[in-house]
Amino acid sequence: MKIYLVRHGDAVSKEVDPERPLSDLGSGQVQDAAVVLGRVGVKVAEIMHSGKKRAEETAEILASAVGGGRLVLVAGIGPNDSTEDFAREVDSWAGDRMVVGHDPFMSKLVSRLVLSDEGKPILKFEPAMVVCLKRDEGWLVDFVIYPQLAGRR
Repeated sequence: MKIYLVRHGDAVSKEVDPERPLSDLGSGQVQDAAVVLGRVGVKVAEIMHSGKKRAEETAEILASAVGGGRLVLVAGIGPNDSTEDFAREVDSWAGDRMVVGHDPFMSKLVSRLVLSDEGKPILKFEPAMVVCLKRDEGWLVDFVIYPQLAGRR
């Protein structure tokens, strides 16, 4: 089983729009990541997102590239939420899924799943970054898509 953890693309500031939708750059970043995910054959039936505008828009863009996965709003994956309960839920899943969220939550979730300790940073999610984790005997990093490698900065 694999999970694809994605940070939303670059968003406009609160001063421009309090809902903080994707900026033009952010939309392009996510489209570039979607192209890469499509090329490597990623398919998921479900794409979870936090419900924040920028995460929902990111999930919508990615959906067509990964098999039209059903978008699902989930609680508990906001920027400053605890990773403990969500990580426990992830461990019970069967089948590949995608989660679109925010930093620092996403960075801490990777550390909790791979190292069993969210306090030991492995990486810091950039906007539109994708981390694929594969479950073997534990969770392992399978690949990372950095936005600057997918096309935009």
